[in-house]
Amino acid sequence: MPLVTELITHLLNGLVLGLLYAVIALGFMLILGTMEVINFSHGALFALGGYFALALQPHVGWWAALGLAPVGVGLVGLLMEFGVRRTYGRDPLFGLLFTFGAALALEELIRIIWGSRGYTISAPAFVAGPFQAGFLFYSKYRVLVAVLAVLLLGAVWWFLERTPYGAIVKAGAHDSEMVRALGIESARCSRTPRRRSTADNRPASRRHCAAHGAVADHFPSPFSVRIRACH
Repeated sequence: MPLVTELITHLLNGLVLGLLYAVIALGFMLILGTMEVINFSHGALFALGGYFALALQPHVGWWAALGLAPVGVGLVGLLMEFGVRRTYGRDPLFGLLFTFGAALALEELIRIIWGSRGYTISAPAFVAGPFQAGFLFYSKYRVLVAVLAVLLLGAVWWFLERTPYGAIVKAGAHDSEMVRALGIESARCSRTPRRRSTADNRPASRRHCAAHGAVADHFPSPFSVRIRACH
């Protein structure tokens, strides 16, 4: 029985982590599909969302930080878009180099403001500790993480599949020239996916840190975000 319990626990942990990675990947693919830009700063924006939450939580609480930090990351994404738009229709390397430089700048900004040491983001009190389901004990917070990730993925799917604006975004990603021929400014439409996808990073980063009892550490490169587990 202990082996079965451990196996189920690892499977559930993998499912929760997979949902978090799906949220992060969704933001990356939205930018790549609608703007044709390989966003090397995606990991840095993911980390920035966690640090925004870290700064906001003591002042406004967990739920308010969960709502406000995506706005901050979305504004950063909007500012970046003003620079990225100059690369539209040009060699993809221009956008790649711009976002690579933005990742380096964001990493240094994080180091300047928060330093290079790790910080713990604690789970809220109402989901602290495990719950029991028969012979299995599992974290309440990880269940909340899975539910929020599924809701976020579902909301983005509904936006893209069930709204007129989502149809424009998908059409622009498939054939931007035809969209412009129909009188729709696809460049303007691409700003919302960037704000949405960068904002999606923030709740994902917040849930990742707390779900795994982890702290955001300093970053050795813009290609990755290192997470150091707490014991």
